[in-house]
Amino acid sequence: MSTDPAIVTHVSTAFIRGVQAAGVAATAKHFPGHHHIPLDPAENEAASVTGDAGSFETGFGPFEDAIANGVEAMMVGPALVEAFDKCNPASLSPNVINLLRGRFGFRGLVVSDGLDAPATSKGRSISDVSVDGLKAGCDLVLLAAGDHLDHVVESIFQAVERGDLEEMRLAEAASRVRAVASKYSRTRSAL
Repeated sequence: MSTDPAIVTHVSTAFIRGVQAAGVAATAKHFPGHHHIPLDPAENEAASVTGDAGSFETGFGPFEDAIANGVEAMMVGPALVEAFDKCNPASLSPNVINLLRGRFGFRGLVVSDGLDAPATSKGRSISDVSVDGLKAGCDLVLLAAGDHLDHVVESIFQAVERGDLEEMRLAEAASRVRAVASKYSRTRSAL
């Protein structure tokens, strides 16, 4: 879109307001930003966003404005962002999601990026990565279609039964997903 945060903010907030007024929930992405990412996380397991925490400050403006303009969902990125979490890619990082919820006060739906991205999964099973995304604070995990979906659901239930995933965390995620789905099913039927 642009490297100028003011242009990104202008275009993205207009888009958010427009699509949500038309009955479609908007999603801003990729929090906390990809200001410098030499490798493609969809193709390379080693992809990471470089720079210290201060280097993200300029890029936070469009996210703040998206939140101020009522964006329903925020997608966290697929790559490691060492400035905020040296171990977990953004979609699996409690640190990144806590930054979004805490500093930025985002109360909407947190969506993972595609969990099958090599930089996110790092060779692990999609079921394990899905559980980790929910544990980190994602409300909705993005998965490719396929015959693995039943196994993912079963793994989530097993994680709750083992105590690896708190039932309240899963209930909170489900509640947020239902709230957005309900809001926009009513909005679309009113159009």
